[in-house]
Amino acid sequence: MLVSLSIKNFILIDSLNLDFNQGLCVLSGETGAGKSIILDALGLALGRRANAKLIKSEGSNAVISAAFNIEQFPHIQEYLVSQGFEPAETLILRRVLEQSGKTKCYINDILSSVAALEAIGELLVEISSQHDQKGLFNTSHHRLILDEFSGNYRELEAVGSAYKLWKENEQKLNEIIGNKSKAEDERNYLTHIIQEISELNPKVGEEEYLSNLRNSLREKAKIQDISNLVLNEANSGSGIVAKLNNLIKALTKVPNLFKEAEKSFEIGLIEINEGIAQVEKVYDAIASEKFNLNSVEERLFNLKNIARKYGVDPNSLEEFLILTKEKLDRVSNYDKFYQEFKADTEKSKLAYLKIAEQVSIIRKQNAIILEKAVKVELEQLKMGYADFMIESVTANENEWAVHGIDKVRFLARTNPGSEFGYINKIASGGELSRLFLSLRVALAKVKSSPSIIFDEIDVGVGGAVADSIGKKLKFLSGEHQVLVITHQPQVAAYSDNHYLVSKNIINNKANVDVKELTYEEKLHEIARMLSGEDVTRESVIAAETLIKKAK
Repeated sequence: MLVSLSIKNFILIDSLNLDFNQGLCVLSGETGAGKSIILDALGLALGRRANAKLIKSEGSNAVISAAFNIEQFPHIQEYLVSQGFEPAETLILRRVLEQSGKTKCYINDILSSVAALEAIGELLVEISSQHDQKGLFNTSHHRLILDEFSGNYRELEAVGSAYKLWKENEQKLNEIIGNKSKAEDERNYLTHIIQEISELNPKVGEEEYLSNLRNSLREKAKIQDISNLVLNEANSGSGIVAKLNNLIKALTKVPNLFKEAEKSFEIGLIEINEGIAQVEKVYDAIASEKFNLNSVEERLFNLKNIARKYGVDPNSLEEFLILTKEKLDRVSNYDKFYQEFKADTEKSKLAYLKIAEQVSIIRKQNAIILEKAVKVELEQLKMGYADFMIESVTANENEWAVHGIDKVRFLARTNPGSEFGYINKIASGGELSRLFLSLRVALAKVKSSPSIIFDEIDVGVGGAVADSIGKKLKFLSGEHQVLVITHQPQVAAYSDNHYLVSKNIINNKANVDVKELTYEEKLHEIARMLSGEDVTRESVIAAETLIKKAK
């Protein structure tokens, strides 16, 4: 709730500090005293539009600070934390208007934007005036209001989750559809790659082998001589192989003593034979007609060329071919993926619709209850001729959202037999105020905003109607902090706290002041509201009667 309001150098106010309490707070004063200035200042603290003309005097900035106790409103605290602010039970909104026309906004002393100030302001205070349609008469809020009245939080959470799943599946499906032509192109491209590489038929490590072979072919004569030397020396009767075999045979004659030595010679013999095989391979390759320098270089060129074309290492071409075939297999299964995601999307859409229809039923049921409650309030506010209706219809599919499929509007008519229309379009000033109050009272248990402000809600009424308005405001103040600007003594009589707004002329300069009244001062002010400037004994008695009746 609003705890305090500080105003400095603003329009007709030099400096003003106001403290507010829970319950019904009434501001009264003569016409032109400056009551609306208080609301204008609070509006600035809540993020409303500002300009330099609102500054009272040159040389100083206008500063408005509003402090709120949000201890009992966890949803507001959670919102603050979600916006990066530290958790707190007290919230201070401050607005500074500079002579240059610039404005600075602060939330708990942290520099913020006007948009941030306005967003938190809408959670804190609901203002009802003939010139402010941001509250209950804003059609974009109607569904939210009906849902809060219905208390269908579990169903809303379920429909929100179902909607998100549907849209996620739909997005995946759209991506697949959008990539269909790309898939065709990619399939053709991958097929071409596979065909081209398959024709070349590369082997793992082939490029390295051919590079070595090419070098060998370039030194063919030298290599043949060396190969002949090695092979002859190794395989001759007096060569190393024969000698090792003889040594091993000799060692076997005394196996117990030379077992380890015999094993070492056998290992050596195996490795020597492997070396001989490698030399024979090189010799045979060079000696055969299968390989010649030109054919090897041509093969190397083709391997390197295609590897460069597809950005891979020549020795990895065979592996690249395998991976490309796997990718082609996935791309070729486009229809399978499409059918799977199409089925998932349709299934999740039906699941969403099923829950959304349940939410719609709850809304329609509670709309009837709320309609009846508002009509009862209108009757008691002497507007029995008016009618109120909540229209809940299925929106176009492109308007379906996390909250369901319904489009909700509050409609009214103030003349029997006339068409229903938007409340703020078909009602006069006084009727608009009473429609707002009726709806607000019917929604009393819905604690959307800690504070509600009514600006001259009783304009154009008096007597019994004003008394009914006072009763309703008093009832509403049991659930919310209610601030009312009024000219009606019947309304003022119900106040828990009464503030008198006055305008004083000092040194040919006007200054607005506000004073919280004692009981005696409240009695005198209500008497003035009854009789005019000259307060009579009869008006004081009448004022006292109104106050006693209001208790």
